[in-house]
Amino acid sequence: MNTPKEIEGIRFLGLEKLDEERLAIKSLINKSIIGLFFWVIFLLLGAIGSENLLSTALILGVLIYCFRRLFFRYKRFIAEFKTRVINTIVQEFGFHFRPDRGLHLNDFFSVYDSYPASYRSEDLIFGELDQTEVEICDFAAFNMEPSGKMMKGLRTTTFQGILFKATFPKELTHWVYVCDKKEGCLRKEGEIALMDSPSFNRYFDVFTEDQILARYALSPKLMERFCGLKEKFNCPISMVLRNREVIVAANLGKNSFEPSFEKSLLEDSTIRDYISSIKGFTDMVKELGLNNHIWK
Repeated sequence: MNTPKEIEGIRFLGLEKLDEERLAIKSLINKSIIGLFFWVIFLLLGAIGSENLLSTALILGVLIYCFRRLFFRYKRFIAEFKTRVINTIVQEFGFHFRPDRGLHLNDFFSVYDSYPASYRSEDLIFGELDQTEVEICDFAAFNMEPSGKMMKGLRTTTFQGILFKATFPKELTHWVYVCDKKEGCLRKEGEIALMDSPSFNRYFDVFTEDQILARYALSPKLMERFCGLKEKFNCPISMVLRNREVIVAANLGKNSFEPSFEKSLLEDSTIRDYISSIKGFTDMVKELGLNNHIWK
């Protein structure tokens, strides 16, 4: 019986059925891998020939069918997981969720000065908090690098994490770039501006075409709070202040809204991890003080 489950005051429906599907897909993955392994062994033993061509084609056909079935079942499971888990959590915090939408590539270019060979932008969380419009999404950027003597392209991950965009309390005439010192390929326009915060300068470089404006926008409180985010996420994190917007890119090195097939959805700790992550992202509005309008 699929009874509702309450975790951290949030009521989840259908977790038992969802976890059964997780186990079924995990089993199917294992069987497909074993089947592929034996098919490769079948070929290596020289079994492919005119007399065994039919059996070889038959095995290959079965494997293709299994992988197609696995792919579509996996996609359905992901969609159901995001509906029953991620969307439920997001709504509890007063936001909306669209798994098929994300922030624009130009928002990524505001922070990074590197054009990806491909990218993925999805799982958009959006809404308004204390007159501050907020958009958060999972974003991944990939590049192709040469590999081996054949110089074949190998896809490498340039960025995988969270893009955060929100209303900035004051309109700026020039952009201000806050660049994590441990991250590469960041956009750096203008001249470097040394801020009056040793802890902030230890983590970040600031670039702008207006030094006075940079010090005006990056108040001591904002710099202190952004250092707090850096320590909280423990990853490269950069920020751009532009016009009436702030964009933050946290390169977490993972997808924050996908299920793990190794963790049971019936364990409270598994769901609490998603609750904690989403709360951490939405709380960035308060942690940066964007809802306080402290610059006005």
